[in-house]
Amino acid sequence: MYKPSSESYGAKSNLMQFFIVITGPTGVGKTDFVQQLCQKLPFPVEVINGDVGQFYKPLSIGTAKPAYESEPVPHHLFDIMEKPEDYTVALFRERVARLMSDIWSRSAVPLIVGGSSFYIQSLYFPPRACGSGASSRRRRRCSP
Repeated sequence: MYKPSSESYGAKSNLMQFFIVITGPTGVGKTDFVQQLCQKLPFPVEVINGDVGQFYKPLSIGTAKPAYESEPVPHHLFDIMEKPEDYTVALFRERVARLMSDIWSRSAVPLIVGGSSFYIQSLYFPPRACGSGASSRRRRRCSP
């Protein structure tokens, strides 16, 4: 993990394009780790949810969803849907890219946390075309 020096903190150019990813299966302690990490980092962060199950408001049990409303650090992409929708990895990637730009504009660092590895991997490896011209196998890979 890149850690800016105290002299460089605040210079947008040093924090631009820098983000942190914490990933792993449900129940391994990602939430507790992130809460402790946020207190120790010498720069502000904002958490972005990277767990598909936590997008859905009704799915709190079984997803280990944090009590993000009471956290001092801003959290994004939690409880964004009431019922299952066609929320593809491409849509997730676009939304996270916009969020990251917004977070960087506030001189903070995005901290992406979750266990949906296909979605998180899309931030590093963009999905190939998933439209109607794509094979049915490829279209299935583009959907959750």
